[in-house]
Amino acid sequence: GYDFVVDRLSRAGRTLVDRAGVEDWRTVDDADLAKLAKLALRAVNRTESGGLALAALQRLLADANVVPVPDARAAEPLKVALHLAPAKLLEPDDAKWRFGLVADVEGVTAYRLYAHDDFDHMVATAKATYNNTILLPLDALDDHSHLVFDRANASVHLLLSHPDDDDYAVVDKS
Repeated sequence: GYDFVVDRLSRAGRTLVDRAGVEDWRTVDDADLAKLAKLALRAVNRTESGGLALAALQRLLADANVVPVPDARAAEPLKVALHLAPAKLLEPDDAKWRFGLVADVEGVTAYRLYAHDDFDHMVATAKATYNNTILLPLDALDDHSHLVFDRANASVHLLLSHPDDDDYAVVDKS
């Protein structure tokens, strides 16, 4: 369940932090690692990633008179990848780079598209890929090094397909 996944992500984060030897300049406690894990899971969960993907798809298809319906059977596994790296954060007034424990998240949601007045015939399919980055800074550049940052710039990539044809359009909505 959820607690098991949080524990596994926290342990993986601890392994990376210990290998990097950051404890010489930045103390990383288990609560920091659990917070990163929980924020990564919240960002990638189907409600957040799927909701943002659906909003992007609806904006793209606003004039197409189609209704997107999530296709749970075609959903791909949610992904969280942890690594030590620099990450670009978008602050309220500027963008800045920080070094730390990074959680790259990805959620792919599949949709069946139907004409707004005919739910018996699917007119196309769509896949929306949501990506985001969550960062636990380890660089000790400021007094807020214990905070976990969301990149605040999630992107959604859409792949539209006709049910009888090969993929025919890729759209990037950030």
